[in-house]
Amino acid sequence: MPEMSRVERLLVNGPLVRMAHRDVAVPRLLRLALAPLEGPLLEVGCGEGATTEGLLDRLPGIEVTALDFDPFQVERARRRVEGRALVVQGDAAALDFPGGSFATVVEMNAFHHVPEWRKAQREAFRVLRPGGQFLFMDYARRFARGLFATSAFQPGAFTPDEFVHGLADAGFSPVVLRGSWVVTGCARRPR
Repeated sequence: MPEMSRVERLLVNGPLVRMAHRDVAVPRLLRLALAPLEGPLLEVGCGEGATTEGLLDRLPGIEVTALDFDPFQVERARRRVEGRALVVQGDAAALDFPGGSFATVVEMNAFHHVPEWRKAQREAFRVLRPGGQFLFMDYARRFARGLFATSAFQPGAFTPDEFVHGLADAGFSPVVLRGSWVVTGCARRPR
């Protein structure tokens, strides 16, 4: 996965986007959980840590590990969360965690950056415990089609239907789904 350019980082890390993630998107996503959330929790694609910060603030006492591909973003996230979460560099399509390591996996606006997003879905399934939940919110193909067509930002990697089919192929069930521009929901690993 290519690293983001300076302009793309500014776009996705601006103060309004940070506030929207932390104060609007995280609470909305957490409301989609099929059961009370448990830890440990893995956030895949943490960026600079705004979502991580929102998760930590709303889920006190849950151990959080945040992962991002871009080393620059990992360092920013580490500074933002100041030791409240473990922040690591890694690839969403090849997670370096044993199977069943997490009770919850969260992905917010990250898989559209991952060329092998179906593999990333399978990895999320693999690292979840039986009965664990995968909460997701990501840009679908209709969102800003063509605006970032040649960038690492890559909105439009999938349609909502393709994303849901990928979840089913990975083994997830059931799925709560909202939206056509942004695919949002919760899937559970069967017990």
